[in-house]
Amino acid sequence: MALTDKNNDPQAGEPANTIEVASPLAGKVIPLAEIPDGDFSSGGLGVGVGIDPTSRTVVAPDDGEVLLAFPTGHGVGLRLDSGVELLIHVGIDTINMQGKGFTIAVAQGEHVSAGQTLITFDTQAIVGAGFSPITPITITNQAQFVGVEQAAAGEVAQGEGLLRVAPRA
Repeated sequence: MALTDKNNDPQAGEPANTIEVASPLAGKVIPLAEIPDGDFSSGGLGVGVGIDPTSRTVVAPDDGEVLLAFPTGHGVGLRLDSGVELLIHVGIDTINMQGKGFTIAVAQGEHVSAGQTLITFDTQAIVGAGFSPITPITITNQAQFVGVEQAAAGEVAQGEGLLRVAPRA
C-alpha cells in the first residue's frame, strides 16, 4: 500500500536498495488516516502508520541515533543509520500525562542498536487517563525518499517489517 507517490515503474518491482523499517512494537497496524489525531492523520508529522499496541516496550527498529527523547517519556525521534528519520509517539495526546506511566530509556544524542529498549509504558495508565494508546510511527524526512509504503497490515510483531522506504537514485 503506497503512502506517498512513487516515481518507480510499478511493473519493475521494488528497487534493490529499498529500506525496510521494522516495527518498534507489537500490535495491530492502523492506517495513518485512521489515527485519532489530526496532526498525525493528515500526514503533517510525517507519513507512516499507527500501532494499537499489544506490547509495553518500544525498541529501536534498527541502529541509529536518538534525535529527540521527550522528557515525559511518551515519544522519541530517531535517525536510523539508513538515513530514515522516525518519530515514535506512544499514544494520542499522552503529553498531557506529564510522564506518568512512561519510562524513557535513552537520551538525545545516544547511539542505539536494533532491538534496544527506548520506552516502556503502561497501557492501562494511558487508557485510564482517557487517552488512546495508538502509537503513530512516522517518517519525518520522507521528502528525501522516492516513496514510502506500508509493509504490514493486521497484526505485526516487534521487529517485523512495518514500512518500506525507496531511496532516491
